[in-house]
Amino acid sequence: MKKMKSPFEYSSPEAMTASDVIELFVPVFGEYHNIPNIGHTFINGPRGSGKSMIFRYMSPDCQLLLNKSSIENLEYFGIHIPIKEGQLDKTDLKLLKGNKGELLLNEHFMIVNFAIKIFEVLAKVDFKNSEKNLNSLRNFYNNEFKELLYTKEDLLDDKSENDIKACKEYFLKMKKACSKVNSLFSNEFIPKLYLSDSESIKYEGPIYSFHSFLLELLRSIKQLPFMPNGPIYLLIDDADNLSEVQTKILNTWVSSRTSKTLSFKISTQLRYKTYRTINGSRIDTPHDYAEINLSDIYTTSKGQYKDRVREAVERRLKKFGLKEVSADDFFPDDVDQEKNIEKLFAKYKEQYGYDYAYRYARPDFMKRLKGNLNTYSYAGFNSLVHISSGVMRHFIDFAHKMFTHQYSKYESEVLFIDPEIQNTEIKNYSIWYFQENFTKLLDDRENTDDELNEIIKLRNLLEALGQTFNLILFSDATERRVFSFALQDEPNDELRRVLKLGVETGYLHKSFIGNKMGTGKAQLFVLNRLLAPYFKLDPTSFAGYKFVTSQVLMEAIYKPTTVIGRIKTKGVDSVMGNPQQSLFKDEDYGYN
Repeated sequence: MKKMKSPFEYSSPEAMTASDVIELFVPVFGEYHNIPNIGHTFINGPRGSGKSMIFRYMSPDCQLLLNKSSIENLEYFGIHIPIKEGQLDKTDLKLLKGNKGELLLNEHFMIVNFAIKIFEVLAKVDFKNSEKNLNSLRNFYNNEFKELLYTKEDLLDDKSENDIKACKEYFLKMKKACSKVNSLFSNEFIPKLYLSDSESIKYEGPIYSFHSFLLELLRSIKQLPFMPNGPIYLLIDDADNLSEVQTKILNTWVSSRTSKTLSFKISTQLRYKTYRTINGSRIDTPHDYAEINLSDIYTTSKGQYKDRVREAVERRLKKFGLKEVSADDFFPDDVDQEKNIEKLFAKYKEQYGYDYAYRYARPDFMKRLKGNLNTYSYAGFNSLVHISSGVMRHFIDFAHKMFTHQYSKYESEVLFIDPEIQNTEIKNYSIWYFQENFTKLLDDRENTDDELNEIIKLRNLLEALGQTFNLILFSDATERRVFSFALQDEPNDELRRVLKLGVETGYLHKSFIGNKMGTGKAQLFVLNRLLAPYFKLDPTSFAGYKFVTSQVLMEAIYKPTTVIGRIKTKGVDSVMGNPQQSLFKDEDYGYN
């Protein structure tokens, strides 16, 4: 039998064909339909939440296929510009710090690299090679482009324009010219800074600015007869990888009112360095830009995220020949377990009512396993959706591992994943996420003592929270299904940095709720449900949260075992005389 390929094998959006993107991407969630609107937009979300896939979907080849239209009839023209780590935020550029031209030279470097990518994307688009189009490009090249590129260096290709028979060749010609400008800066000027005082080395090449070069370049491109009437969107992916000064430069561009010609769509992994411009002012929503937080989708609209995952799974199954298999059938529940929980639910409902049954049936079933918690199964599509915690990449990753395990065990066509295999793989994935992924974080950070310490403190905090939530689940507390905590007071700078790191890395999701006094909002932090199997928690509940003091969280980041020991000794609902000394205040508010 021919080996069966996994429907859940991950492929980078950049490497996917337009037809694959259209077949597999599900643009049905939350605020997605606001992203293509005219205007600058920040799209924030942890790694794997779908930002790059959104930008790939917005690229011209996908939009042409989706709309069955010609290029000039598209509503916008998206140009994907990934900011890879170390690509623009080069260590070499730090030599410019303190140099009078630091801002100008960083902006020039960004603009030239953006221009190279713009022409690269344009060269890949299948424009018609008609005489009209070629003439318009010839005029654009000889007039607008050469004038904008102004330089003393011979940077232009000498190839006779009579030999050019395709639009692609003009765009590659212009890309080559920009690459030569970039070489003047990156390969000739920057290396000299190593050999001498940066103040004594002068850059003698052309210097481009946003308004005089990039904006004018895009305005001229937009006027070409084969381009859409709508705006050009620069889809800047992973902008966290820009340096702080480059981030300020980008923010300055965002503050310009260019939306009808050019809109910036900027994705971040929640590590965007600043929202200040180069003159110190701050860009703000909604005046300067719109903001979309993809991680909010799961906690504010769980049903919508579940529908998105279901459709994504079923599209993948269909593509691989399993047209009649639903996501629920492909990832079945542990039937015996769910029957027992349903029986307990029915019993509680009859005795105490629906609300009591909803609150206690599953926790009591888990509690009755009498310490043999490994027998609780996390199998089933609904459970796996919750465990993926709003990040589609996680679901795809562990689904691929389950598929591979199922196929290797039975070596036959995979029509569903055994609940036992689902349970084994999701528990392994949860262990990896808490243990090995933290090791990777320690290896990948910039290796300053502060950053390394913050990672260790975050791990300690999560350990304390996970074990606390486990103790609550198996206690006699009124609300046992707790996955979140709210700050009773303002955190100090140290705790704030640790919590921020938790959000940036995806281990925590930040939201807000009404404070205890009813006078404002308190910060709420939700534990990533990928940790549910690791800490033996119920991932399906959003019901409870606890107020906690910053003092206790500070203790947890240094001495998690001490905090857990105190809970075990005094009970999870204990309240000491001084409220500041208590671990969790006994608040049982609903969280939806």
